[in-house]
Amino acid sequence: MKNRPGLRCLLAAALMMTLLPWIACTPNVKGKYRDSDGLMTVELKSGGEGQATFMGQSSPCTYEVKSKEVHLTCNYTTTVFTILDDGSLGTPPMVGLTLKKVE
Repeated sequence: MKNRPGLRCLLAAALMMTLLPWIACTPNVKGKYRDSDGLMTVELKSGGEGQATFMGQSSPCTYEVKSKEVHLTCNYTTTVFTILDDGSLGTPPMVGLTLKKVE
């Protein structure tokens, strides 16, 4: 098979056009979040690493962003946070907390 640089460029451009909206729409959630009473703190670092502290107990975590959700896994338990319009994180309804980003 002959080397076709034009076809390669076309395939690369098609791949970029497919991935660009997904990359551009992924929210940047890195940072530290805390609820208003200070009961819960979540720190999301680059590379999917993080840390959660609840009532003084801290544990290392991993996280993954899926659409408008952050899936935080600590001690083999995954909690799904909703990314709200103002950039804060909403906990599941039975927890009922909103974690605001700390500057």
